[in-house]
Amino acid sequence: MGEQNGEKEESPALRLLRLVWRNEGHGWGHSWARLNAVMYDTLTLAIVGGLRFDPDDFIAIFKELGFNWWGGEEGIERYYRLACNSRSHGGRDYVKPNMSACQAIEKTLDRKPFLYRERGCAGSQRLAVGLQFRWEDQWFKITSFNTVDTMVACAYKYEPYDESKRFMLGDKYFGVKSFNKKTGALSVVEIKKPRVIVDKRIIITRDQLREHNKAVMAELKSQKEAVRQKRVEEETGEKEK
Repeated sequence: MGEQNGEKEESPALRLLRLVWRNEGHGWGHSWARLNAVMYDTLTLAIVGGLRFDPDDFIAIFKELGFNWWGGEEGIERYYRLACNSRSHGGRDYVKPNMSACQAIEKTLDRKPFLYRERGCAGSQRLAVGLQFRWEDQWFKITSFNTVDTMVACAYKYEPYDESKRFMLGDKYFGVKSFNKKTGALSVVEIKKPRVIVDKRIIITRDQLREHNKAVMAELKSQKEAVRQKRVEEETGEKEK
């Protein structure tokens, strides 16, 4: 962050967004539909591409660049997930955390980060709506932050179905919806895939997360000490030989 002619220099991310906002459709004519689509893509690009954000950038994005028109159904939580998404579900996601974007969104939301340490992984990650994490040996997906200090998460499972009411015609599966005793007619519905339903819903507080993180750190410290002790014993045994 710097200053030019006495004014604060804008961040690379905000500069890119303003450039697109002001120059969309050059030579084609203006289109709100096109502008909304490209602004959505541009903000995604800025976050995933690792461009730097300043703390007040999202305030400017809301006020100057019409975020509520093109931000998408999930709104700012989608972009927070992109910014935070470093090790979701075992580290198989391509997005690395954009810390400056995280901090800018947190300032806009007036919300401190929910930090989580996963067993067997170094460091902590920020939790966001839509990200998965392991809790009490089960995978949960965060659905909302209902207060500044609590979050809601759900575990899911496939809806059970009665195998006796499931049959196959050709290469498609059907389920019996109803049976008319008078006519003997069956009402059936095609089964494309089992429906996913909520298995468990939990509310986790910041204090619970802190206790979890402490336990993980203690476990990691114990493991390192065990490895160190084993190495010492092996070296002592070699010397005695």
